[in-house]
Amino acid sequence: MAGILFIGPLPLSPGICNKPLSDYSYRVYSGTRHFGVGRGIYRLLGVNSDLLELNLALDGA
Repeated sequence: MAGILFIGPLPLSPGICNKPLSDYSYRVYSGTRHFGVGRGIYRLLGVNSDLLELNLALDGA
């Protein structure tokens, strides 16, 4: 009985988890915020990080 209760929901779990996980991944990898260390490195190198991200996004397309 316990095996049926465990194995029964397994086919449903990818469908249930797909939307929340994909939304979270999109927010994490498409964010435009820069944190302190990264912002400091960009300033030190004189790099415009917004243009850098735009170029990387276009290259990946």
